[in-house]
Amino acid sequence: MRKMLINILATTGVSIVALAVIATCYQARFLCIETVFQSLLANILTHIGIRCLNKIEFQYFIVEFILYISYTIIVVLICGKIFHWYSSTPMGVLIPLAVFVYLAGWCLRIFQVKQEIDDINVLLKRQKERRG
Repeated sequence: MRKMLINILATTGVSIVALAVIATCYQARFLCIETVFQSLLANILTHIGIRCLNKIEFQYFIVEFILYISYTIIVVLICGKIFHWYSSTPMGVLIPLAVFVYLAGWCLRIFQVKQEIDDINVLLKRQKERRG
């Protein structure tokens, strides 16, 4: 649960920074505080859905990857409709934004797993030294 919370907050942070960059490109002067909470909700829904999809075994990685990206885009499109994001940000911008945030979160997860592997290896080495 703790890792999921960290991942949600990390992807929300990436989402907010990406939204700020997009807003700057459109000469926006501010980012509404409600957008932060809407982005948080979209990221929570995305992570919960992906966690549920993780329970399904896929034979091919590409199928799994396409399903996760598709789910992420669907969550963003539904949240865009509910929160009226399309009035300020075109759908053609939101979809690449969703893909970017998913890929950034995926990269963060890879670094997190690598760190966990390194930590386990250090513990195994210490255990071996104690016994040896």
